[in-house]
Amino acid sequence: MEHIPSTPTISKTTSVPKSDGTIAKLKLARTISVFSNHYGFSIPKGKAYQWIAEITPEVEKDSREIFDKIFNVNMRSIIKTIGKFVRASNCLFTFDIPHANKDTKIFTFTTDSPDLKEYVLTLKRQDNIISFEDIARVDASRFEVLRVLNFFIKKLMGNLNFQEFGKDRKFYNQSKTAQVDVLGGDFTLEIMKGFKTAVEFYQSGPKVLIDCTRRIIRSYDMLAEMKFFKQDRQMPELQVLDEYVLDRIFMTTYGNNKMHKIIEVDKTKTPLSLFPDQSKAKTYKEYFKKQYGVNITDDTQNLVVAEVVIRGADASGKKTKQI
Repeated sequence: MEHIPSTPTISKTTSVPKSDGTIAKLKLARTISVFSNHYGFSIPKGKAYQWIAEITPEVEKDSREIFDKIFNVNMRSIIKTIGKFVRASNCLFTFDIPHANKDTKIFTFTTDSPDLKEYVLTLKRQDNIISFEDIARVDASRFEVLRVLNFFIKKLMGNLNFQEFGKDRKFYNQSKTAQVDVLGGDFTLEIMKGFKTAVEFYQSGPKVLIDCTRRIIRSYDMLAEMKFFKQDRQMPELQVLDEYVLDRIFMTTYGNNKMHKIIEVDKTKTPLSLFPDQSKAKTYKEYFKKQYGVNITDDTQNLVVAEVVIRGADASGKKTKQI
């Protein structure tokens, strides 16, 4: 990269007539290249139709594994019924509905696949139709257009083996992860490489942001860390919990890889304890297996309690926060 001094020497000048009739000599600034991480693109005219997917028995919205399996096994039937689509979780967008189904708003799909035959997939078309005809308008329709475009970005990143972590549009390819040993090899950190992407509207038109991002995580789980300090370092359990678990942030390895703040360890519950909603699962172990495909191997471990923040708005529109 070229180094440009803070006060570069400028030798070129130009002659400009002044108002009093004399000639002024003005120095010319040098031309430099500026690189941007925003890239312009064009949007074809058309419309998008929104669909909401419901699965019975109920599946958690962040259960990527179950959603992906159900949609994959029904893919041909879905495309034949509502046309090609882009999807994120339980929300879909289509751009052309087959003529024979234009007046139908609800479709159901089932499969004979042994591990999925208990599930029924229902697609419901929403009343709002999103138009790409006038994207310059600054109203609620622009938000919907942005939403569709960001769905496209997420789909493209998925095709490139990049997975979104959380909801801040940061995508990582876990096969590109680097490992670094710390503390003499007692611990290993993983450095995940990825990109932050998002679509926004500017005066010059729509642009997509593509920026590099990194995420550093531990390569071991919470239970392994607790066992290490208790067994290898002979630390009392209360000290381990206080210094390394409680009020610390942990990331799940399932679903949307959400971040959770741990506030308590429930000594009364294990993976084999009864699950609160018996219609979903008999035990916590069965729940995580059915909803996320997680196989819990240590049935004696205690469950942890995470802080849940519910954000909303009151009647006056003021933002609220409930913990």
